[in-house]
Amino acid sequence: MTHRIGPHRENAAQLLLRRVAILALIAFGASCGPGHLDGDGGTEGDGGTEGDGSTTPPTCGEGLVTDPCLCGTTEVSGGYCCEGVWQEETCSVEPPSCAEGPITTTCLCGGTTAESGYCCDGQVLTEPCQSYPCSYYVKSAGDDGSTGASHATAWATIDRVNQEWQSGAIGPGDVVCFRRGDRFTGSTLAPATSGTADQPIVVTAYDTGPKPVLSSFVTLASWVAEGGGVHSAPVPSAEAQTNMVTVDGVVVGMGRYPDSGASLTYEAHSGSTSITDVGIGDEVDWTGAELAINKNDWTLDRCPISGHSGDQFTFTSLGSTQEPEDDRYYFIQNDLRCVTSPDEWFHDTASGRLHIFGDPSQKEVRVATLQYLVSIDRKDHITIDGLELDGAILDSIYSYDADSLTVQNCTLSHAGRGGVYVSGGAGIVIDNNIITQCHAVGVHAAAMELTATNNHITNIGLIPGQSLLYHPNGIYLTANTTSSNLMQYNTIRFCGYNGIQLSSITKCDIKNNFITDVMQVLDDGGGIYVGGGAGFVRTIANNIILDSGANAPPDVSIARGIYIDSNSSDCVVADNTVAGCREAGIQIHGGANNSVTGNTSYNNKYQIMFQRISSPIAGTTMTGNRFVAREASQLALLFYSSDAEIQGFGTSDHNYFARPIDDDEVFYLSSGYKTLSEWRALTGQDASSGGAPTSISTVEDIHLLYNETSTGRTYSLSAPMMGIDGATHSGTVTVPPWSSIVLIGAGAID
Repeated sequence: MTHRIGPHRENAAQLLLRRVAILALIAFGASCGPGHLDGDGGTEGDGGTEGDGSTTPPTCGEGLVTDPCLCGTTEVSGGYCCEGVWQEETCSVEPPSCAEGPITTTCLCGGTTAESGYCCDGQVLTEPCQSYPCSYYVKSAGDDGSTGASHATAWATIDRVNQEWQSGAIGPGDVVCFRRGDRFTGSTLAPATSGTADQPIVVTAYDTGPKPVLSSFVTLASWVAEGGGVHSAPVPSAEAQTNMVTVDGVVVGMGRYPDSGASLTYEAHSGSTSITDVGIGDEVDWTGAELAINKNDWTLDRCPISGHSGDQFTFTSLGSTQEPEDDRYYFIQNDLRCVTSPDEWFHDTASGRLHIFGDPSQKEVRVATLQYLVSIDRKDHITIDGLELDGAILDSIYSYDADSLTVQNCTLSHAGRGGVYVSGGAGIVIDNNIITQCHAVGVHAAAMELTATNNHITNIGLIPGQSLLYHPNGIYLTANTTSSNLMQYNTIRFCGYNGIQLSSITKCDIKNNFITDVMQVLDDGGGIYVGGGAGFVRTIANNIILDSGANAPPDVSIARGIYIDSNSSDCVVADNTVAGCREAGIQIHGGANNSVTGNTSYNNKYQIMFQRISSPIAGTTMTGNRFVAREASQLALLFYSSDAEIQGFGTSDHNYFARPIDDDEVFYLSSGYKTLSEWRALTGQDASSGGAPTSISTVEDIHLLYNETSTGRTYSLSAPMMGIDGATHSGTVTVPPWSSIVLIGAGAID
């Protein structure tokens, strides 16, 4: 039953009489037969008219009623319809939801209407938002004479935080909060007390906006022309000779002789302390400068020159004590006489000045002046969360013999050595950080129980001669064989040497990492490098590794995807994708009882390579792999060992050894090229393995589709294509997480 409400409402008696009449008409219509005609000839149920000839009104909109309509179940012609309820007053309108952070206009925070303060996780607060309940606040506009107990009474400097920490005021469970959007310089943050397992001490951010920045960069001014195109400016308060300089935001290297792109050659050496370059002479005495010596394929060491006589240099080494191999390159650096090309520099600590080539007066030249931005010395249970650390002579975060260190959600950039450098300790967690523009290493851990996950590590060790370690890696770990370590879901791009390196005594699971464009400076390494070791399992699984050594100088020629080195044993290499590497996709260098299963190795010089060292390779399991050569010059398998030893290398089956452009002799052994049939005959293996399912006339008709994410990725095919297993794919193909597929056929893929 509907009612009309408005200026001409019927009284109750009129309404009752009209409804009785309508019911009588309906009853009369029902008695007239199955058509169920109503009073005006229409059928009941056609939504047409009531017995009085009126039409059913439309539903009211929210707010003011200007024409007859239904508000809920009530027919109205004036007033206001508010969420289906008629009322005489204007509808109340709720304010919009508050954004996280400062409240600048009336809004709803959770269920509360607010006009000021801060909306933090649905609660109205008087203090800015933070991830943790702050114990102490620090902001650039603060006052070191205040208590630090609130945003209004925040401290201003890192020095004040250190003072309170040293006094013991900061202890277990405390949270030190730096304000987002602010910048803090001048001192190293140095925790002076430990937290506990249940109550770590946390250093984090509060308020909204970009991460708070802790930096030792200073921008130089007061430039003086020194002649010869060189200018100099004072470097205030530098703790040591800098190893990090940027010009207009771009990292630049120190001056070198000869200039970048050229080098010198030494013909002889004596032990690990001298080299001889016939003809260099000592007309220019380079004593006090520095040699950058390519001692072997995998080492470029910085070596201060202690003496120069004739053609001979004597030196000490900063990185390694390895003996140089003769007939390799070197150059000279870290001397004012080397500053001869634009933006090359030399930091003269004796005069306290930075010398740079070219006129820098219209440029921003920044110099790192502190060795560490955070230095943790034997203090346990410390968490660094949500900070940006920018510009250090050595490390963004340095930890010595500290347990249970957590570094998460941080941006670590422009470190002269490493983003995170851990020397000793256990229970280290490095999670969800951006680490970039470091001269030697992204994460260096000489520690136990490392968990490095979800980090983005880029541009590590790309300037030859700047690294203070003799080979720069994305992540380097040395632990012991009993500790459990994990590296997972990291993205590592553009490194001078390995993406991930394990020492020979390190047990670790390396899973679901995306590694590309490493091996850009040094040689004889890989996207993932495993040092020799036996008696414990190391698992390398579901990683995607692309383009090791691609776009590197021509002398980088033995860059691999996965490199199991130096008689390593008991390694599990499973379900990885390796593509576009200058040498082997997967290399097994000696060793026994290694497992290689379910991998896709594509478009590498050698898809898999075995090389004996001191004893025959044995106990290998090689099953379910797809070794696919793209170019006619590439091989599916290379094996350096005698035929007799190869016969005992292990078991192999259900693999694909394919080269669709020329699927003939895709194996090379020490005895020569072999077909799949000849490989089977020699080894007695791979009875159920196959080659290419079809042939192609151009390498443009073979494609690798990969997925470096944790959800499926769908590709569209413009034409049907064939998988390496012979299966046909058309329309779309979905690549599961952390895997790949090789397709053969003409057409486009989106």
